[in-house]
Amino acid sequence: MALDEAIQWLQHPEHQVAVFDATNTTPRRRQIIRDTVNNSKRKLNLIFMESICTNQKILESNYLTKVRNSPDFKGMDEKDALEDLKNRIARYQLVYRTVGDDEGSCYIKIQDLADKVTVKGIYGSIALRIVNLLMCCHNGNRPIILLRAAAAEIKEIEHTRKTALKTWTALDDSMDYIGDYMLGGEDDLAAGFGALGPYAESPSDEKSFREITRSTGTTPTIEEEQQTALPPLSIEEICRTRRLSETVRSSSREANVLPRSRRGSSSTASMRVLLRQNLRVPTITHSTSYSKVTKDGREFIKRLKAYTKTQDWAKKDSAAVFTSTLPRAIETATAFLDPNDSETQTQQWSALNVLDTGICHGMQVEGIKKELPEEYEKWQRDKFRYRFPGGESYMDLCHRLSTLVLELERTKRPVVVVSHLSTLQALYSYFRAIPVRKIPSVKIKSHTMVILSPHQYGWKEKRIEI
Repeated sequence: MALDEAIQWLQHPEHQVAVFDATNTTPRRRQIIRDTVNNSKRKLNLIFMESICTNQKILESNYLTKVRNSPDFKGMDEKDALEDLKNRIARYQLVYRTVGDDEGSCYIKIQDLADKVTVKGIYGSIALRIVNLLMCCHNGNRPIILLRAAAAEIKEIEHTRKTALKTWTALDDSMDYIGDYMLGGEDDLAAGFGALGPYAESPSDEKSFREITRSTGTTPTIEEEQQTALPPLSIEEICRTRRLSETVRSSSREANVLPRSRRGSSSTASMRVLLRQNLRVPTITHSTSYSKVTKDGREFIKRLKAYTKTQDWAKKDSAAVFTSTLPRAIETATAFLDPNDSETQTQQWSALNVLDTGICHGMQVEGIKKELPEEYEKWQRDKFRYRFPGGESYMDLCHRLSTLVLELERTKRPVVVVSHLSTLQALYSYFRAIPVRKIPSVKIKSHTMVILSPHQYGWKEKRIEI
């Protein structure tokens, strides 16, 4: 029985939600389900979800969609199929009883495509997230387009600066001198392991550097007199800096016996000098400076703009364009913007920024295998759950994308997402129902539009190379 299989599946500690899809239109059948769930070895929470539709226009539209796409009606005349479907529904209506409070069940009732939502006994993060998702779903037919941002130019000085700043994240986050330098970042090409070795889609994915950006849109730049190419830090230098940080932490703990107001800034400035000497990092100032898209990237944006103008989905409705906060993603998104169309929406989401690979940022797989063998082995064992030192895992990435997923589900106009390999891997896997553990190996090529369109049994896709 499907219900027994669902309960058995939930006995695994990592399995959290199972959906038992059946009519369950009578109180008696729902009681059987409650009794079966209550007898489970593992304590399980049961929620009934009921969809109610009283809008005749919506009903007729759903009937047509059903008979045109369901294998039950394949080969039948449309008129005969509609009559057969309505007869089936009429038989269910004879015994149908809505879920009532007297049954003692938790439930979610969605009426007329979330025009009205009623809940009872809904507690906990998972149950509330289910409610949020159901309230965002609709039966619109808009496409969702996934696209990797154009590649940016590489500068060796940015690699050095990135490595140094990433090393600082390994220090005590509470230390005052860190605050001026930990500014968040941009990955100019792709994300750590996720875009290297077996996952690389183009030569540009074999390198990965970080542009240091503030949320205000300003980017730290090296003072002109110090714009000299510096060699990247070795693992030994990073380890030496970490040993230095232990001394710093010890001094900091001793200093913390004084009130913060009495600590002054002289020690902070001295520590900055000490760190800079050990890391060989030039002084950083703040000014507006965006990384430039490569010549090939600019040509891609031109082709993309020309192609978009020919598409029906772009002509009929103004698209909602979502990008990461990285400059090259924002520049790529200009291909979808019409200066004469004030309805086109553009939103920048930090959730769409590239996977943070921590101290491994910018390293190639072979380098990590050689210099960080223990981390390499952990990554090989579980590429989805593995969290990069000082960074995040693909699972962390999926969590930060959850709010964006609700926005994508809610939006009724065409949606364009311009982002990066790791985030697009996660979004694509969500819509295509790909198991989460396979997310790191999903292939999404550069200069390729992935067009997802909803249909009765999920999402179908079309890939267009630009």
